[in-house]
Amino acid sequence: MNRYIMYVVGIIATVIFAWLSSFRPDLLSLMFIGYIVIVFGATFLITGKSAARIVKDLEYIEKGQKLFTARRESVNKIKIMDPRLNEDLKTQGIMMILYFIPTIIIFALVFIPGFRDQFLSSVSSLILPYVGEKQTSLFFAYLTFYGMFYVISIGFNLFSRLFYRGKGVIMIPSEYVVTDRGIIIDKKTPLKFPLKGDIHLNESRKFVEIVVDSPQPGMQKVRYRFYTQQVKKLYEILREQLKGT
Repeated sequence: MNRYIMYVVGIIATVIFAWLSSFRPDLLSLMFIGYIVIVFGATFLITGKSAARIVKDLEYIEKGQKLFTARRESVNKIKIMDPRLNEDLKTQGIMMILYFIPTIIIFALVFIPGFRDQFLSSVSSLILPYVGEKQTSLFFAYLTFYGMFYVISIGFNLFSRLFYRGKGVIMIPSEYVVTDRGIIIDKKTPLKFPLKGDIHLNESRKFVEIVVDSPQPGMQKVRYRFYTQQVKKLYEILREQLKGT
């Protein structure tokens, strides 16, 4: 789903939940359950289609001519010897933790005793003189309450996107196979040729890295890092299959 559509859906859901909370609280639980069912249903449908495509791509790549193979034992030995790997992953790990901060903040604020009621009462009192009706002021108070959480979530999401823009999330395969049709990563992730992106060779650290667009919404780039003793050979194979290099 396009991220802009997701933003619009989030705003609409915020308004609906605020209206129900203030005017029809008896329907709020039912609406919440319905929302969860719809979200999980859409996720299940998208996941199912994605899984079918992955299986199809894996079968397609496996039928190609094998050009390069890296086994788990060999990759792990080389990876351990990379002196800067921990530094690369540490920064990424911090960002992964920050990704969950909005959820932690939301749950903390919701379950702090009295916070929600005090917040709603204060905002409602401020708005009441302007709208002249208690129920309407309560609606705007709930809208502010839910909207605050939504803004926090979107803010961290955008911060994460800006952080990874141009850098990309590092993915390090434990084993991989390259054929003339694509790459199979850890026996479960296919990358079909040709790929559009950039390629980098690091002979001293013994890896070839390709930077391609992420198939996942919310991510700008993915950096697939392939460790091997035969870096030049792998580099030449992959360079021929990448566009925009």
